[in-house]
Amino acid sequence: MPHFQATVYRPDRVKLKQQPSCPRSNQYYRTRSVSFLRAFIGIDFNDEIKNEILAIQDKLKPHTVSGRWKSFDDLHLTLKFMGEIGSGPLEPINDAMKAVAKHVKPFSLSLADFWTYDDKDLMRFLWLGLAGDLVALRNLQAAVDMALEPLGYPAEKRGFAPHVTLGQDLVFKTEFEDVKAALGPVQIKDMTVHWLVLFASEETEGRRVYRKIAEYPLATNP
Repeated sequence: MPHFQATVYRPDRVKLKQQPSCPRSNQYYRTRSVSFLRAFIGIDFNDEIKNEILAIQDKLKPHTVSGRWKSFDDLHLTLKFMGEIGSGPLEPINDAMKAVAKHVKPFSLSLADFWTYDDKDLMRFLWLGLAGDLVALRNLQAAVDMALEPLGYPAEKRGFAPHVTLGQDLVFKTEFEDVKAALGPVQIKDMTVHWLVLFASEETEGRRVYRKIAEYPLATNP
């Protein structure tokens, strides 16, 4: 089982003013200026996949003493954390992501084994790794990186390690390897990626919340 020793690729804790909910169309944001907006590009999961992930959490929770678990709306795959967008219209970002998305066909992914990042007796992060068409996923992430670099968002220097965060600061009653053995292999249906998503990251009532700002259809979507 892999153990990460590097900084976790994830959005930071941020504060964001309330924004309207986002439909498929991002017309509202194309001409709006934004300020103090922390954002990232990612992939959202459908409700069925999210519910299957929550079912895995429910199997893990009885084996823990304490910790923080991700909620239904938190579940996503980060491709590019942009940090603070700054003030100005979102149209340059929208145009860049549309250009990327229209050259990428939908592809299939699945969730694989557990990954952990441990600090002494505390499991700082518990993740699910990704399987499936990882070549397409890595190509998409690289294309997003390249498209955003001219807009002032530097390319990632560390390697891309795709994952979905299940929980943080977890303390298990027994060794996690024993818990894994008791639960058996991760079994979640394959999913097809159809959209790139621009997310905003905000902190509300002491917890991080991710809000969709815009969505960009991949090549074969209407």
